[in-house]
Amino acid sequence: MSDQQENERYDVYLDYNHEAADEGQVVEVLAFRLRNEESLKPFFDKWHIIPGKPKQEEEVKGLLSSRTAAVFVGLTGVSGWQNEYMRAALDQAQRKEDDFRVIPVLLPGATEDKLDTLLMRRAFVDFRPGLDTPEAFQRLVAGIKGEVIEVAGFNLPDEPAPYRGLLRFERQDAEYFFGRKLDTQRLIEKIEQYPFVAVIGASGAGKSSLVRAGLWPELNMDAIPGSRNWQVLMFTPGKNPLRALADQLATLLPPSDRVEAADQFEARLKERPDGLRTAIRTLLADQPRPALLIIDQFEEIFTHCVETPEDCRVRNEILFANLADAIQNGEKQLYAVITLRADFLNPCLSYAQLKELLQDHQLLLGALDEPALRDAIVQPAQKVGAMFEKGLVSAILRDVGDQPGQLPLLQVALDSLWRLRRGPWLTIDAYEKSGGVSGALERRASDAYEGLNPEQKALARSIFMRLISLGEGVKDTRRRADREEIYPAGVDKTQVDAVIQALSGPQARLVVADEGAVEIAHDALIQQWSTLRKWLETNRQALAIHRRLTEDAEEWDEQLGRDPESLYSGARLALVRDWYREHPDDLSDLNELEKTFLDLSLAKERNELEEAQRNLKAAKRRQAILASLLALAVLATLAAVYFGVRTYQQAQVVASQLLAAQSQVNVQGDLPLGLLLAVEALNVQDTIQARSSLLAALQASPYAARTLYGHRDDVLSVAYAPSGDRVVSGSLDGAIRLWDPATGLPLGNPLTGHRGAVRVVAYNRAGDRFVSGGDDGKVIFWDPENGTKKFDFQVVDDGMVLALAFSPQDLYLAYAGTDGLVWLWESSTQQKRLASQSKHSGAVNALAFSADGRYLASGGDDKKVLLVDLQTGEEIDRLQAGANFLSLAFHPTQPLLAYGMEDGGIRFWDGQERKILDEKIQGPRAGIRDLSFNSNGRLLVSASQDGLLRIWDAATRKAVGKPLEGHEGQVWSLDFNPVNPNLLISGAADTRLIQWDISRGPTIAQRLLGQHPLVYSMALSPDGKILALGHRVDSVTLWDPEAGKQVGEPLKGHSKTVNGLAFSPDSRLLASASSDGSILLWNLTEQTHETLPTPTGNMAVWDVAFSPDGQKLAAAFEDGTLVVWDLDSRQMLSGMPLEAHYLGALSLAFSPDSRRLATTGADGRVILWNTTKWEQQTIASLASDVRTIAFSPDGGLLAFGGDDRLIYLWDVKEGKY
Repeated sequence: MSDQQENERYDVYLDYNHEAADEGQVVEVLAFRLRNEESLKPFFDKWHIIPGKPKQEEEVKGLLSSRTAAVFVGLTGVSGWQNEYMRAALDQAQRKEDDFRVIPVLLPGATEDKLDTLLMRRAFVDFRPGLDTPEAFQRLVAGIKGEVIEVAGFNLPDEPAPYRGLLRFERQDAEYFFGRKLDTQRLIEKIEQYPFVAVIGASGAGKSSLVRAGLWPELNMDAIPGSRNWQVLMFTPGKNPLRALADQLATLLPPSDRVEAADQFEARLKERPDGLRTAIRTLLADQPRPALLIIDQFEEIFTHCVETPEDCRVRNEILFANLADAIQNGEKQLYAVITLRADFLNPCLSYAQLKELLQDHQLLLGALDEPALRDAIVQPAQKVGAMFEKGLVSAILRDVGDQPGQLPLLQVALDSLWRLRRGPWLTIDAYEKSGGVSGALERRASDAYEGLNPEQKALARSIFMRLISLGEGVKDTRRRADREEIYPAGVDKTQVDAVIQALSGPQARLVVADEGAVEIAHDALIQQWSTLRKWLETNRQALAIHRRLTEDAEEWDEQLGRDPESLYSGARLALVRDWYREHPDDLSDLNELEKTFLDLSLAKERNELEEAQRNLKAAKRRQAILASLLALAVLATLAAVYFGVRTYQQAQVVASQLLAAQSQVNVQGDLPLGLLLAVEALNVQDTIQARSSLLAALQASPYAARTLYGHRDDVLSVAYAPSGDRVVSGSLDGAIRLWDPATGLPLGNPLTGHRGAVRVVAYNRAGDRFVSGGDDGKVIFWDPENGTKKFDFQVVDDGMVLALAFSPQDLYLAYAGTDGLVWLWESSTQQKRLASQSKHSGAVNALAFSADGRYLASGGDDKKVLLVDLQTGEEIDRLQAGANFLSLAFHPTQPLLAYGMEDGGIRFWDGQERKILDEKIQGPRAGIRDLSFNSNGRLLVSASQDGLLRIWDAATRKAVGKPLEGHEGQVWSLDFNPVNPNLLISGAADTRLIQWDISRGPTIAQRLLGQHPLVYSMALSPDGKILALGHRVDSVTLWDPEAGKQVGEPLKGHSKTVNGLAFSPDSRLLASASSDGSILLWNLTEQTHETLPTPTGNMAVWDVAFSPDGQKLAAAFEDGTLVVWDLDSRQMLSGMPLEAHYLGALSLAFSPDSRRLATTGADGRVILWNTTKWEQQTIASLASDVRTIAFSPDGGLLAFGGDDRLIYLWDVKEGKY
C-alpha cells in the first residue's frame, strides 16, 4: 500500500482463502463487477498490496480502512490466515459504527457447514448457483452499501431474540449482554478485595442485568479462582426479607425438607445475629465452598414493608446484623452482592451496620458511554446475523443521550425494531414506526391495552394499580403481588388470568407473571407510560387508601388470626367508608379478603352504634332530650303552617330558627339539651340563628370534649386506667361501668357485685385490676379486661367503704370508711393491717399516698387530716380545721398535699417542712368533693357541690380561666388522665360523665373590630395575650384577643405580603416571613427588629416556626428548601439550606420536645426531620398541596391538611394513620 493509499477509505475488504488459487480468481471477478458496475471501491490484496511490503500488516491496514468486510467461503472452507482476518473483521464490526458489516459469501461448490461458527448466524450471500446470479450480486451490493432490499423467502427466526425489552437480562442471556464489560470486571475486582459489594445506580441503569448476566456467568468461568464452584443464592426481599432469605437457604436441602427448614432458618435469623453465618456453614459442611448471596432490588426492604415503621426497622436491623456478621466474621465463607436504587441510599445509611458495609464497598453504575452503548445496540444483532441499515445506530445513539434511566427504553425500542425486521435488516423505517427510544414503550403499552375489550381494560387498570408502590420522597416503584391478591371479588379468575397473559405475553411483556405472583416488568413503565401516569395522578389518594386496606387485611388474616378487635374502627374506618361511598366504582377492585375485612368492619361499627343507641335510649335524660326535640320539630312545623309558609325550604328555615331559639333558652340550665338543639337546628337548615346558637352552646362550656351516657343514677366515683385509654365509674344505683373515653361509649354491660351504692373506684398502677368499695362495706377486685370479679373481702361490718387508694408501686391498697379506721392491704401477702394506731372519730372521706409512697394521708368528718409515715408506722402530723375534710390529693412530684373542705376552701401541707402553708384557696361556699393534680403537677382541679369544676395554678394558687360548666347538680368525683395532662373526667349527680380537654381555648369565636387589610397569616402568643396578623400590604398588626382591640401601630419592615408569623415560647419575639424573601425578628418589648440572613435570591418565604425550647427558628421557602437558624448567634445552622420539597415548602411545625420538625409542600409530601442530624423521613405523599400542619400537645399525633379538604392524623409513635 502506497503512502497515498494510507488514508484512503474502501467500501469493502475482500477476504478469501489464498491457498485456493481458483478462489482468488473468482473473487477478483466480483471485485471488478463491484468497481465497474456499482462504482464501489473494494480492497483486493492483489490490487493494493505493493510487492515487498509485509503482507499481513498491509492486509490489516486495508481492513481497518474499509467500511465493510466480505468473507468468501469456497469448497475448502476458511483457511488459517483467512480465519485470522475474518476474526479481525468481526472485531472491527464490534468496535466501529453500525455501517461496518461482516458479510459471509458462499461461492460455487461451498456448503453451509463450511461457515465458521462465528459466521453461521449472519445472513449470507449465496453465489453457489453461479457468479452471474442477479439476486446474489444485488444482496452483496446492498450489504456493502448498507441498504435494505426485499429478498423473497429469507428471514431470521424469531428466537433467539437478541433484545430483552423491559425484562432484565438473565444468566442464560449472557451472550447478548453487552456494554458493561468494564463494569463487570470492576465488580469482580471489588469482590476479590472485600466479600461485600453494593451495585448502586439509578432506576434503569441495568443493575440487575449486570449481576445476573454479567457477574454470574463470569464467576462460572472462574473469573475469581475457584468461583465456578461457588454456591449462588439469589432473592429479592419482598414483603418479608427474612423469610425470603430463609427460603433461599432451604433450597440447599431436598424439596421435602424445605418448608420446615425455612421456618427454622427464619427463627434462627431472628434469634441470633450469627444465624446466617452458622446456617451457611452447616449447609455447606459436606462440600465446603463459599456461597454468593445476591440480593436483587434491595430497595424492596423499604418499598415493600407492610408493617409499622418501627417493626420494619427492627426486622431490617436483624437482617443487617446477620449480613454484617457473615461478611465480617465468616472468613470469606459468604460473599454478598446487592443491587440498590440510588435514591434509596439515604435510608440505608440510617442503619449503622449497613452503613459500615456500604462504606468504600460500592460500585456506582452510571450511564453507558458511547462505545459501550454502541456495543449494547450492535453486538446482540450481530450475534444473530441481523444488520442495521446505514445511519440507524447513529440515530439511536442520538435519541438515547447520556441518561442511565434510558436503557429500558432503549431495549424496548430495539426489541420492537427486531420484531419489525425485514429479512436480516433492522431498518430506519421500522425504528420510526415503533416510536423510537422515546416512544416505543408508550406505543407498546398502549397497543397492548387498546387491544383489550372494555371489561378487560377495567381489569388491566386494577391489576396495574395493585402492582405499584407509592413513593414517599422517591419515585413510585413496582410491587410484586400474589395472584390471589389480584383477583377481584366476584370476578371469574380465568378472566383475570387472560388479562395477565395478554400483558405478559411475548407481544407485550409489560408484566412478569408466574403461578404465584405478578409484577410490572420494569419501573420505567410507571414513569414513561402516560396512561398509567394519569391513573396514578387522578387516583393517588384512592391507591393509598386501597394499599393500606390491602396490608391491614393481610395482617388481620395472616398474623392476627382474624381478631375482631383488629378490624377497622373510628377514624380509619370512616376514611375508608367515606371514600368508597363517594367512589363506589372503586369497590369493584377489592379482592375477596379485602371485601370481607371491610364488610366485617362495617358490621362491627353498625353493631357498636346500635349498642350505643340502645344505651342512650335507656337513659332517662336521653329520652327527655329526644322527646323535647320531637315536640319542637312538631311545633316548628305547625308554626310554619300558621305563618303561611308555602314552600318546604321556608318551612325548614322557620324550624331551624325555632330550634335555635329553644337551644339558647336551655344553654344555661340544661347545656346538653342546648347543644343537641343547636346541632339539630343546623341539621334542619344552615341558618345564621343555628350557627349562633351552636357557638353560644360551645362557648358556654368550651372545655367539655365528650359526654358519656349510660348510668341511671348519680355517678359517685370515676378513675382513669394508668394508660389513659379506659375509665371506670361507680354509681349510686350500684352499677359499675367501663368506658372508652375516646368514643364515649361504654364497654360491655354494667358490672354488679355490690349491694347498694358504689362509693369509690380506683385502678392500680399496673392497670391489670381495679377495685370498688360501696355501701355494703365490701372491697371488690375486678379484672378490667373481661369485667369479672377476682376476689372480694369485707372491710366494714356495719358501714360503708368511702375511700380507696393504691400506693405508687402497688405495694399497698389503703381503704377506709364510716368506722374511722384506715387499713392497708399488702399485695405481696394479701394480708391487711392498720395503717397506724390513730383513728378518726368520724367517717373517713378521702385517702392519698405521696408520690414516693412514704406518706399516707386520710381526711374525715372529724375535721382532721392524719398523716402517717409508712416506713415507721407513726403519725407525723395532724391537721385540724373548722370544717370536714372531703378530699385529698398529693402533688405527683413534690411532697405537697392539697386538701379540700366542706366550706369550699383548699389548703396545702408541705411534707418537707411538715407544716401547713400560709397560701390557701377560698372558693365559693360549696364543699370540695374531689381534688386532682394533673400529671405534670402544674394544675389542680377541684370538683364542688355547686356543679362546677375549677382549675387552679398549682404554683401560684390562682384560678386559671373560668369554671368548667356542664354538669347539673353536685360533682362527686374527678380524675386527671395519667398520660395526657390536659384531659380529665368527672362524674356528677346528673348521671353523666364528662371528659374535659382544658387545652381548648375558652373563647370559641370573637370578632376583632377595626378596618385592616386582607389577612394572610396569624399567630397567637403562647401566653395568649397577643394575636399577630400578617397582611397582604406588607405590615403586621398586633391585637389583644381578650379586649378585641388593636395594640399599638402596625409593624413595618417588609415590602410584600406577610405569609408567616410565629411567636417565641416566651412570647417576647415575633418572627415574620414575607414574599419579599426576608425574615424579620421583632423584639416586642423593645419595639425593634432585625433581619435574619437568608440564602441568596429573593425567594418568597411561606412559613416560620420557633422550636419549643427557644433555640431554633425554621423557615419554609418557595423553592422547596428548609432553613434553620440558631437563635443565640442569629446564624443559619451548618448545612443549610436543606433540600426538602420538589415544589414550594408551605408550612412547618416543631414537635413539643423540639426533637422533630415536620414540613409540608406543594409536592403533596409531608416530611419528618430529626433536628439533631437533620435526617428526613417522608411520612405521606398526597395528590394535592399540603398547606398546614400541627403536632398534638403531647407530640403523639401529627395533623395535616390541604387542598383535598381532608385532615389527616398521623400517629408519630406507631408510624401510621
